[in-house]
Amino acid sequence: MNLTPEVKRAAADYRSGFLGKLKSNPAKTTLKFLHRNYKELRSPWKSQGPGDGIHPIPGKLRAPTYFYAGKKGGWFEEYYFLNWKSAADRPLVYLPIFWDHFFFQCQSGSYTPGEFARRYQEMQAILDSIRDDGRLYYTILGMYDFPIWDWHLFPENVCVFACSGTGDVTLPLIGRERQYTAGKKSHHVSFMGNLDGFSDVSGVRRKMHDALKDVAFFGKGADWENVMRGSTFSLAPRGLGPTSFRLYEAISLGSIPIYIWTDKRALPFEDEVDWSELAIVRHESELDELRDWLQSDESRRWASGREELLKDFHERYCNFEAMAAYVERTCRKLADRSTFTSALKRQLT
Repeated sequence: MNLTPEVKRAAADYRSGFLGKLKSNPAKTTLKFLHRNYKELRSPWKSQGPGDGIHPIPGKLRAPTYFYAGKKGGWFEEYYFLNWKSAADRPLVYLPIFWDHFFFQCQSGSYTPGEFARRYQEMQAILDSIRDDGRLYYTILGMYDFPIWDWHLFPENVCVFACSGTGDVTLPLIGRERQYTAGKKSHHVSFMGNLDGFSDVSGVRRKMHDALKDVAFFGKGADWENVMRGSTFSLAPRGLGPTSFRLYEAISLGSIPIYIWTDKRALPFEDEVDWSELAIVRHESELDELRDWLQSDESRRWASGREELLKDFHERYCNFEAMAAYVERTCRKLADRSTFTSALKRQLT
């Protein structure tokens, strides 16, 4: 198999990591390989029927579901694929590769180096084959970038809908579908979670803590939902990506999110939703001003009566069915090539 330079680089990185896992824990690595193969054989999305508006993709490029600590719910990529309907008048062609599942299976080392190289090469070959075919495409990303590296390497005729906030069109980063359950408030503002580690690659959580430690309750642990439900405001800084699970968890628990962004503001539905009515949105450079505002009576006046707005947004947008409907509406808007090109948020090269 002749590998492209990009795939060679990726394969060499993967091989190094895989051999390290195999050496340190051969039994666990072998078990993950066998488990992934077993799940792949039983996968409900292994096969793909013919249809108008969908590109044929081998089932092996829709890797099995991978769950990890803190993410036990469903995945939007799965929901969208299983509920997609063929139609002759679809303006964009759907590219049904499960990028996140591939990422997670690779991260856990459940492919052999050879399997990884072949699948990654096949993904790259598919993207290369559609690059200049005159059609417009779209695909769905969940949490992470284009297979492990550089999401912007998608062709210029592929619009990327991404829950991570790293794509062209932002979707909500929902860990699982939740019922709306507001509660009595005992904290004005709070944050429950880690202040360091991978989730704070940008350093914004530490800055947030330093600026707001005198006005907000900080903690972590299994009681996070009760604390969030009991908070008028919940701090929702960006995480590993530009957006945050907490943004939507806060809304589902009747708490006004305070979204703190750094290099990229990533809020979904901005063409349909006025976020200034639902949340406090601040850049990391505005933390001192945010502290002063939270200490003022104005913050309490502003928060009064917001619960119905949060509930309405949650019911209209914070579920997979609503997200899928938004993808469909947006695809209709992107049918015009100039509109499609202007919607791409990445740096085109």
